[in-house]
Amino acid sequence: MKYLPCRLAIFSLFSLCQLHASPLPLNEAIEIVKAQNLEIKASTLSTQSAQRDIKAAQGAQYGSLNFTQTATRSNDAGNV
Repeated sequence: MKYLPCRLAIFSLFSLCQLHASPLPLNEAIEIVKAQNLEIKASTLSTQSAQRDIKAAQGAQYGSLNFTQTATRSNDAGNV
C-alpha cells in the first residue's frame, strides 16, 4: 500500500507518454515522479519541521532578559 502513490504516478506517466507518441527518457520520467510524489514532499516538510523544532529547543538554552523601568513625577513639596 505504501507504494501505491508511486505506482499511480508511474502509470500516469506511461499513459502520458503513449498519448504524445514520443518516448520519454527514463531520467525525465524519474524527475517527474519525484516532483509529483506526495510522500517525498511530506517527508521533506517533516524534516524541515524537525529542524525548526531543534532550533526552538536550542533557543530555550539562551535564557531570557527582563527589563522593568518605573518613573514617577510629583508636584508635592514633600517628594522633592
